[in-house]
Amino acid sequence: MLKNLIKYDFKWINNKAMFAYYILLFLITVSVTIVEGMEQTFFLLIVDKILSGMFISCSISLVITVLLRIWVGYNISFYKDESYLTHTLPASKNELYNSKIIVSIVSLIIALVFIAICFLSSYIINVGFDSIKTIYNGAVAIAGKANTNLLIIGIILIIILEMLFVMFAGIFGLTLGNRSNNNKIVKSIAFGFISYFMLNMVSIVVFKLLDVFTKFDITSKTIPEVGVLKMLGITGLILYIVYNLIYYLVGKSIFNKGVNVE
Repeated sequence: MLKNLIKYDFKWINNKAMFAYYILLFLITVSVTIVEGMEQTFFLLIVDKILSGMFISCSISLVITVLLRIWVGYNISFYKDESYLTHTLPASKNELYNSKIIVSIVSLIIALVFIAICFLSSYIINVGFDSIKTIYNGAVAIAGKANTNLLIIGIILIIILEMLFVMFAGIFGLTLGNRSNNNKIVKSIAFGFISYFMLNMVSIVVFKLLDVFTKFDITSKTIPEVGVLKMLGITGLILYIVYNLIYYLVGKSIFNKGVNVE
C-alpha cells in the first residue's frame, strides 16, 4: 500500500504546473547561456541582466512552489477535502505519514538538484572547465584535496538539510495546529514558525558554546582556518540532522494520536 500512496502523492505534488516550472527554468538557462556566449553589446548586457534576474526569480519560485504544494497537499489529504477518503484507505497511519514525508523529501531534492544543474551547466559552458579547475586547484592549495572535497560535499548537504528543515517545520506546524478545534491555519503557521525559530536559537547557543563566532568572522576578508570551517560544517550538519529527525519523530507521534478533520 505504501508504494501506491507514494505514487499518488508524487503525482499530486509534481503535477503539470510544476512540470511547466521546470521547462521554464530550463528555457531561461538556455537563453542565459546563449546570450552570455555572444559578443557583449550594451543591449545584450541588459538582456543578460534581465535573464539572470529571471533565473534567480524562477529558481526561488520553484522551491517555494514545491514547499507550498507539499504543505497544501499534506493539509488537504489529512485534514480537508480528501481527509475522509484518505483515512478510510486500507493503510496504517504510519504508511500515510511516511508516504507524505518520503515524497516531500524526494520532490524538494529534485527541485534543488535541477536548479543546481541548470546553474552549473550554464556556468561551465560560459566560463569553461579550465576556470573551474583553477578555482578548485586554488582551494586545494590552501586546504588540501580531502578538505576541499569535504567542504564541497558539506555545503551541498547543508543546503539540502536546511531546506528540509524548513519543509519539516511547516509539516510539524500543520500536524500540531490541526489538533485544535478552531483557527487551525493560524495556529499551524504559528507552531511551525515558533518551532523553527526556537531550534535556530538552539543552534546559536551551540555555536556560542563552541566559540564559533569569535573564530569565524564573516565580515573579515581573510579565509578562516580549515579547522574552523570543519567545526562549523560538522556542527551544522549534526544539528540539521537532529532537528529533522526530531520533527519527523515528534510529528509522526502527534499524527498517530489521531486527526481532527473538518
